Amino acid sequence: MNTERQPDQIDVARLAGVSVGSVSTAINRPDLVSEAMRRRVQAAIDELGYVPNRSAATLRRGGASRVLGLIIPEVTNAFYAAIADAVVDAADQHNYAVSLCVTHEDPARERRHFELLAQQRAAGALVVPINPEAERLAMLRSIGTHIVLVDRLIDTAQGARSPSTMYTAAGWPSSTC
Repeated sequence: MNTERQPDQIDVARLAGVSVGSVSTAINRPDLVSEAMRRRVQAAIDELGYVPNRSAATLRRGGASRVLGLIIPEVTNAFYAAIADAVVDAADQHNYAVSLCVTHEDPARERRHFELLAQQRAAGALVVPINPEAERLAMLRSIGTHIVLVDRLIDTAQGARSPSTMYTAAGWPSSTC
């Protein structure tokens, strides 16, 4: 087991000869520092093998992570596999990771996936719901997670309706679809 301490931003700052704040800015807002500063900080990062802790940054900011949840019933179905492939490609282009959650049409498993995404403070979730209970979706929305419902109609007393129609009628923003 490796008991050696992992380098942190303080170590990077010392090696680069800059402040910790400058290291943070060079990593998180590189457009705000000079090219020379970026190169010095990057050289120190490379030499030390420093890896930013995005979870810690998320906790400090109190916001969403760079994680998107994808909750689908199965991966063997070509339709859902194509959705997963497209979501991963789009997320990658915007520097997001995708947490793939497969429900196998099991409500308990789906509930655990919703809880996991809430714990991760997922920035967004694309969901093929088993039974889209407003309570589960509201839990994610309450922490700021953006939700997109995919592929399912909701059977209501008024007949089958699309998720966007039902949620818009219930007062949810029209961006939820």
